[in-house]
Amino acid sequence: MSPLTRRQFLARSGALAGALALPAAPATGATNLRKLIDIGPGGVISPGSAQDYRAYDNRTYVSETQTGWIRMWADWPSLQPDGRYRIDDARSPGFAKLQALDDQIRQACADGLRVMLMPYRHPRWANGTAALVPNSDAEISFEAADRMSAAAWSKYVANGRNAAFYNPSRRALEYRVPSEGYPLDGAWSRFFDFLVRRYHSGQRASGRFVSGFELINEPNYQLWPQRVPSTTGDPFALSPLKIGGTVAQLLKTAQAVSARVGHTTTMYAPSSSDTDTGSRLVTRYDEFTTALLDAFPAADYTPHSKQAWSHHNYLDVEGRVTTRIQAVRTRLAPDIFRRWFQIGMIVLGLYLASNAVAKLMS
Repeated sequence: MSPLTRRQFLARSGALAGALALPAAPATGATNLRKLIDIGPGGVISPGSAQDYRAYDNRTYVSETQTGWIRMWADWPSLQPDGRYRIDDARSPGFAKLQALDDQIRQACADGLRVMLMPYRHPRWANGTAALVPNSDAEISFEAADRMSAAAWSKYVANGRNAAFYNPSRRALEYRVPSEGYPLDGAWSRFFDFLVRRYHSGQRASGRFVSGFELINEPNYQLWPQRVPSTTGDPFALSPLKIGGTVAQLLKTAQAVSARVGHTTTMYAPSSSDTDTGSRLVTRYDEFTTALLDAFPAADYTPHSKQAWSHHNYLDVEGRVTTRIQAVRTRLAPDIFRRWFQIGMIVLGLYLASNAVAKLMS
């Protein structure tokens, strides 16, 4: 099959889009697909950059796709770099970035788009890494087994633990889960509460509102630690997963925060990566899905009508197969997970090739 041209790709809604609120077992030819463009976190991290919705010809490009949805990112380290200030405090060093996010959401709403907003990353003051000096030995060696491969660590040690000679690839500090996790009224909960109150769908009169919150980005790929500490002499050895319980706690907390504004806005999670790779650093999509479902009872979490399941199935789209998404659907099937599943209370949300769209538009 010959590759699609940019125009052909943009014209094909099925190839372009994600399916929001797609039933867990859709009929062949289901017509409730929705296009979604992911513009990336740069519009908040660096306002005025190529990922700023207002910049260059981005509004025209998005319009050309005929999409009805756009995903924007609420990068927490950018919006609240100093925890001593409220996010909306004009004295905060992140206040200008909050204004940029406000303006981009407002412009997208005015253009007739539905906005999906993603809370993203953790400021270092909130996850216990603020004292670490980037590229120092203390930073590089901090929880190394959960941030880099054993081979990278060995090479770093062989080079005298000196980043000037070898600086190993590793997970960024901003992806570390806070030591407290995601409890209600903890640091992340307060951040999400701010976003919900500022942008929930009931805020339409303000001109800046969102139609969905995607609660987290690919936790089985980005967050650390994925697993409990190794109990063997090798800290890099595999050990039981903990990421399922971590995300289950986040979902329960987000649900409680959403209740404060009457569940006005649909939430999407866990937004799992479809990676086939399994290691200490990355959890396979199917293993993660099962671990998360198994963690729901202990977290006392039951999905409700404003919570949709999301899965990032880029590999299926690029390979034009449904292998991985069918595996996820099987794990969500009500006859398998009756212990928590209630008919009508969870839907399947897919985000297909949104980054591929951005590349084609560039």
